[in-house]
Order: sequence, then C-alpha cells, then structure tokens
Amino acid sequence: MRQLIIQVPRGNGKAVIDIAKSHNGANLSRLEGNADEPIDVVIVHVSNREVGKLKDECFAFS
Repeated sequence: MRQLIIQVPRGNGKAVIDIAKSHNGANLSRLEGNADEPIDVVIVHVSNREVGKLKDECFAFS
C-alpha cells in the first residue's frame, strides 16, 4: 500500500477522487491549497500495483 499526494489545478480534485475510487483507493482526502495558483491536493492510499495506473490517469490534469 502506498500513500500518494496528488496536486491538480483547483476544481479537478473530485475527478482525482473518482479515479482513485476506481482503483480501490482508500483513506481519500481532498484539500484546497495555493502554490503559484490555486490547487486541489488529494491524498490517497492505493495498492502498489495500482500506483502506475492511477498516476497515468491523473497525469492528464497537470
């Protein structure tokens, strides 16, 4: 099991949560943050074999 912290532009956090759920993610959290621009920060625990798949799907938001 891995903990991932995913940053996406504000408003895309819900989509990342939905993707994480489709990969059996657990302990899902979404926070609003500010970097150079407003962002959503998603924290998810996912099995090791799902990490790459989840990353590939979430990469489209960056």
